[in-house]
Amino acid sequence: VGKFEARAAGATEALARRLVKGDAEVRLETLKALERVGKASAAALPAIAELFAHPDPRVRSAAAMLAGKYEE
Repeated sequence: VGKFEARAAGATEALARRLVKGDAEVRLETLKALERVGKASAAALPAIAELFAHPDPRVRSAAAMLAGKYEE
């Protein structure tokens, strides 16, 4: 995803939807994909913030780390 940042930005909405489905591993991989998209994935920030209350501490941590990379 990161290799095609400009085009991958369009996938942000689909990736954000993946954050609310699946197990912790799916959510962690989705967060990694969003990170590779870069700042163009800022539209997913509301979905990322939802993960701050996820029961898995790895998901909470990854979400917080990614959210911290956005300037907004």
